[in-house]
Amino acid sequence: MSITSLISLILFSLILPYAHCSCSSKWTTRVDSDGSTYGYLAIISDLITIFEGNTICKQQGGEVVSIHSPEENNFIGQIAGPLMKLCQQTNACQQRVDHNNNRTAFLDMLYRSFWIGLSRVQFAHPLDNPTVHSAWLDGTPVDYGRYDGLPIPNRDVRPWAYGSPSSLNATTSGEIEGCTQMFLNDNDPQWNDISCYALLGGVICKRNCSANCPNEDNSTTTTSSTTTAVGLTSQTTEETTTEVHYDEATTEDIETSTPNSCGNNSNICGADGWKWKCFKNGKCYSYHKYSVKGSYWKALAKCRKHHASVCSIETEEENEHVCKHYCGCNGKDVWIDMHRMVTEDGTDIVCLDGEDNKCYYETDSTSKNPWAKGCPADASNMDDGKYGKKNCCVISKGKWKDVGCTRPISKVLCKKECVKP
Repeated sequence: MSITSLISLILFSLILPYAHCSCSSKWTTRVDSDGSTYGYLAIISDLITIFEGNTICKQQGGEVVSIHSPEENNFIGQIAGPLMKLCQQTNACQQRVDHNNNRTAFLDMLYRSFWIGLSRVQFAHPLDNPTVHSAWLDGTPVDYGRYDGLPIPNRDVRPWAYGSPSSLNATTSGEIEGCTQMFLNDNDPQWNDISCYALLGGVICKRNCSANCPNEDNSTTTTSSTTTAVGLTSQTTEETTTEVHYDEATTEDIETSTPNSCGNNSNICGADGWKWKCFKNGKCYSYHKYSVKGSYWKALAKCRKHHASVCSIETEEENEHVCKHYCGCNGKDVWIDMHRMVTEDGTDIVCLDGEDNKCYYETDSTSKNPWAKGCPADASNMDDGKYGKKNCCVISKGKWKDVGCTRPISKVLCKKECVKP
């Protein structure tokens, strides 16, 4: 081999690892100003909340889309536009409102639009000192479309639609408008704030194609309903060795950096400094509690920044571990990953965590009730602090309490599955 050929081969081998990766063909890709390649995928999945949209995107190996420039916003509008029109103009999506006039037709169009990943919650108590919590659910900074002022009825600044965001204005269901949808207004992709529990026509997902992403999962999204209050499933699996590592006093508010990737399914327990435990069912999880002072959505963004989810509690054994080490025993509430909502006909309560698992476990005469006295409330009950319906959950003094998802809670417990070293 000639010296020239050898040099060329070496240069190629050095450059190749840094070339833009590509997502599978179903993702439409774009190279952003940061040099990274991102994939975008619009999905029709009628009658879904933002929680269910989040699960759908995770199953595809991505997140609900974050948007950081007018160019990216327009690009996403071009991708999602044809599917949104299909949802709005055909029976691909259910008609929500009779088209009696232009106003009702526009409302129906809004409900048949798609979720994006922006949470914007405004607290104004008193009104002359408002606080706004804005967060992209993937943990990236809100550097485009941010508005921290009070609602202005005739505000007309893109990417927001005319009169948006309306913040404290509630929908007819009584829910605070803390999440965001994208719709097309004469082919112009615009945003509107809406209740996180609105049932929209689909979701737009985003995936970092240049990072070490998890595998895509094309499994079908399912939603389970139950009228049963909390339950815990008794564990019948064989006993396994259990290891517990914790020192909450020194780690509670320390931020530990993790590799810059959009996911790592081979995360070794303890490699990132998080405390971890393996349970009797063979699963191992690492946990970390952070200061967050914000809504559930800000808490979720915090965990996503560290490639984790807000902590779901799957078994009584895990609940005892969480209560012992991260329970908020000092009286401060801590976000955990649960959401509850009344279905459209009002007969059932859907109760899922961020991984699309049921958020309760069956109890029997030997189980401890994890709920605080008087909890959970009826899922249609309003939070007494004007934070919407009691559809989210915190843990405090070892007990679960249902609260409004926009209530500003000071801590969040993050969790991710890991591999025992």
